[in-house]
Amino acid sequence: MPRDSQSLFITDREIEFINSNTTELLETVIQQKIMYYAVEEQTTNSDELYGESINKGFRAPVELYCRVFLADHRMAVGEMGAENVYKVEVYFQRDRVMKDLGFYPRIGDFFQWNNRNFEIKTVREPQLFGGLSQHRIGIICEAIVARQEVFAPEKKDSYDQTKVPDSQIRN
Repeated sequence: MPRDSQSLFITDREIEFINSNTTELLETVIQQKIMYYAVEEQTTNSDELYGESINKGFRAPVELYCRVFLADHRMAVGEMGAENVYKVEVYFQRDRVMKDLGFYPRIGDFFQWNNRNFEIKTVREPQLFGGLSQHRIGIICEAIVARQEVFAPEKKDSYDQTKVPDSQIRN
């Protein structure tokens, strides 16, 4: 008989052990951080026809421990001149972000790392610990450098959690 809901050798105790070791590794050994800016839909004015927004509203920034890897760096030459194009991959610990901090990274959110601003383009959860879907360990976000006109963290509106609580973003 197949065991879909649980593994014979991987129990909740092992998952808690892996999560505590990963948290300790990220927060006390590696200590790599980003400042995460979630876009707030209620304070963002969007175009009625296309749903796009020129001026976005942001929640208060959250400092997150994660692992950041420079995935692609190239020089692009266009009509306006040369430009450095950076692409990074950010690895978050899923339980730490969702349970402890109460939110989930989303496409279109921004973060600051290494004196640069990045916009998240993809979010995925490929790791299945023990081969079971309920044991997801990490979240991987791919991001590119954001233009200054698009993201200016010093021009942020205050966030009112009574409008949409963080816990209702994604479970």
